[in-house]
Amino acid sequence: MTRFGWSVLTVACIAVSSVCQGQTGTPVIPSHEKLARLGLERMWVGQATLNISRDKVAHISLDEEMIFVQSDSGLITAFDAERGDRLWATKLGRGDSEAFPAIANENEVLVVTGAYLYSLNKRNGNTYWKLRLPGPPSTSPALDDEHVFLGMVDGSIYAVNLAKARQLYQEQRLPQWSSETIDWRYQAFLEVTTQPVVASQIVNFASRGGSLYGVTARDHKLAFQLETEKAIVAPLARWEDRLFVASEDFSVYSLNANNGKVYWEFLTSAPIRKPPIALDRDLFLSPERRGLFCLDLQTGELRWVRPEVEAFAAATSDSVYATDVERNLMRIDRENGAIIGAIPMRSFPVTLPNIVTDRIYLATESGLVLALRQTGRTFPVYHQNPLRLPIVPMFAPEEEEAEAAPTTEGEPTPAATPDTTN
Repeated sequence: MTRFGWSVLTVACIAVSSVCQGQTGTPVIPSHEKLARLGLERMWVGQATLNISRDKVAHISLDEEMIFVQSDSGLITAFDAERGDRLWATKLGRGDSEAFPAIANENEVLVVTGAYLYSLNKRNGNTYWKLRLPGPPSTSPALDDEHVFLGMVDGSIYAVNLAKARQLYQEQRLPQWSSETIDWRYQAFLEVTTQPVVASQIVNFASRGGSLYGVTARDHKLAFQLETEKAIVAPLARWEDRLFVASEDFSVYSLNANNGKVYWEFLTSAPIRKPPIALDRDLFLSPERRGLFCLDLQTGELRWVRPEVEAFAAATSDSVYATDVERNLMRIDRENGAIIGAIPMRSFPVTLPNIVTDRIYLATESGLVLALRQTGRTFPVYHQNPLRLPIVPMFAPEEEEAEAAPTTEGEPTPAATPDTTN
C-alpha cells in the first residue's frame, strides 16, 4: 500500500446547525441577478435521496471531490462537488441508529452508524467492509495511512488497523472478528467529544472534562496534555502544524499539534461550541450569539468582528461568505470585515462551513443542495491541499487566430455556464 494511495483528504462537516424553524413550501432559488449582487453564480442544484415526508438532513460533509448528505434515517447521498451529479445513494444501519458525519480519502467513505463502522466504495457506494464497534461511539472517525481512529462515550480512543480490516473482510470473517482489527486503545478520563485530528504521528482529541490529549499514532503513548477550565465540545481545527482548540471556558488556544507547545490564547465573551475555521492567515471563531470573529492565525490578534453573523459558509482570497440570524447570505471583506452585500436565503437554512474549497454549499432540511461560486471561478481553490487541483494543459493559439483576435491585458476568463437544472 503506497503512502500516496492513503493520503487523507481533508473533510469539512456539520451536524446540521443554523436551521430555520418552520420551513414550508417550495424553496426559492435565488435568481442570477440577485446572486450577481454578491459576485456569485449558481453552479448546480441537486436533491439528495430522502423520504421528504418524514426525513431531514442530519449531516453534510465534503472533501475536494464529493459532498455527502446524510439523513436522520440513515440514507447517504454522494454528489460530485463541482458538477452536482448525483453519484450514488445508499442506506446504512437501522432508521433509528445514531450516525456521525462521513469522512473520506481517495478511495473510501467511512461512516459510523449505530454500533458499526462502514467502509464504502467512494465511486459507487457499495460496502467494502463493516466492523462491529467495541462500544458506543461519540465522534466521527479519523484516518491516517494505516489506521482508523474512533472516539467513544467511555473515553476510549481505538486504533483500527485498515489492512487487517480488509484482510478479514476478504476472508469473510467480518463483522464477527471485528475485535481482531484493533491495534490499540487509549483511555481518557471522560467521553471523547471531538473527532480525532491526526498531525504527523500524533493523534489529537479532547474529552468532556476539558482535557486535550496528544498520543502517538503507532503505540498510543501520551505525548502531551492540555487542561482547560471547562468542556471542549467544538471540533478541533488544524492548519499545517498548528492545532486550534476552542473551549466552553470562552477561550481558544493555538498550539503545536505535535508537541503541545502553546503559542497563544484568545479570550472571548461566550462559550465556543462551533468549530474554529483555520484558513491561510486567518482563524474564524463563532462564540455563542456573539457573531463571527476574525483573528490573525499566527499571533491571535483580533482583526475584526461581525456581530450579526451566525454561520461561516466559505472564503476566497478577498471575501468571506456567511449567513446571519435572518438567513441572509452575506459577503464580507476579508481584510477589514466590512459588509459588501447581502441577499435573502431563507429557503436554504442549512449552511456547510467549507474549509476545503472556496465554494458555497447551502441546503434545505429536505435535502435540496444549492452550490454557488464567485463569478468566473471555473476551478475551485483548494485551501487544505492546493496541489490536488487538476492540471489543465495550456495550448498555444494558432498564429492567425492570435493576430485576428488579440486579448486585452487583464481581461477576465469567461465564466462557465452554470447548471440550473433542478
